[in-house]
Amino acid sequence: MTNLIGLYDDPGKAQQVITELLRAGLQQNDLEVMAEDQTELESHISEMGIRREDAHLYAEAVRHGKAVVRAQTTDDRAEQILDLLNRNGALDLDEVAHEFEQRKPES
Repeated sequence: MTNLIGLYDDPGKAQQVITELLRAGLQQNDLEVMAEDQTELESHISEMGIRREDAHLYAEAVRHGKAVVRAQTTDDRAEQILDLLNRNGALDLDEVAHEFEQRKPES
C-alpha cells in the first residue's frame, strides 16, 4: 500500500477531493482529511512514510488554514490517484514553503 498526500487551500476543497477519490473507487477508511492543528500532526504525517521535513511543512500549512488529504492505495493505482490529487488542485509543497519564507519577519 502507498500513502499519497495532497495539500489544498482549505478544508472545503479537501472534502471535494475526498468525494472524487471515493468516486474513483477508494474506500472511506483509506482516506483522511487533516484540517485542524492537531497535537502530534507532524508525527502523524511522518508515520505515513513522509519525510520529516515535508511533514513539518504540511503541519505548518494546516496551521495556516490549508488542508491535507491522505489517500492510501495499492501500488498499481498510485499514479492514477496521484494524478487525481493533482488535477483537483493539489498545491506544490515547495511553493507553499517559499510562501511561508516570504512571510517570515526579517530579524
